[in-house]
Amino acid sequence: MTIDVTLVPPESIRPLRDLYRQEMNCQIIHDSWHGRGWTDSYLLRLDGRVVGYGLVGGIRANPKDVVTEFYVLPVHRAAALPLFRQLAAASQARSVEVQTNDILLTLMLFDCAGRIESHVVLFHDALTTGLSVPGATSRKVAEADQERLLPTRRRAAGTGWSKPVATSSRPAESCSITTSRTATSSWPWPSLTAGAAMAATWFKS
Repeated sequence: MTIDVTLVPPESIRPLRDLYRQEMNCQIIHDSWHGRGWTDSYLLRLDGRVVGYGLVGGIRANPKDVVTEFYVLPVHRAAALPLFRQLAAASQARSVEVQTNDILLTLMLFDCAGRIESHVVLFHDALTTGLSVPGATSRKVAEADQERLLPTRRRAAGTGWSKPVATSSRPAESCSITTSRTATSSWPWPSLTAGAAMAATWFKS
């Protein structure tokens, strides 16, 4: 298996990038980087055939050393890991930024990088839940409720809730939001792959 990673003009990856955007079918956080000229475009070849592309960039005048996009045609994804490693080596990338609903790049993140940090969590708009507690009512926070609340959620008695508190007995796509056992509503809850947490990581040395 021969892998070749080549720096190419931005227009060379346009058809592949259209496929990537169709597959993502959501807001792509760093989508504008490409149009602003903040990324270098790399074409990925496997045994002489074009199989994908990668973008490595940096904001404005910063070094272009952050992998922001990585796409491999589905039929060739068994070779995604060596393709990604070759992209990182050829581009001299130092880190990768990924939104976790980009499943392929998220997998590369866990295989190739360490020191994972999440700076932002974007809630994924998925299914609308209808969880409820029969007989529950809504009311303002009372002084007696203060001990039940996390310190960051505490407010003066009688002023209402600053934010709902999430409680769940197991990880799930959505979870019940309760207010001291008196009311409930639903809130999208991001999972590892269906959510959209931004993660900045550094490649393992």
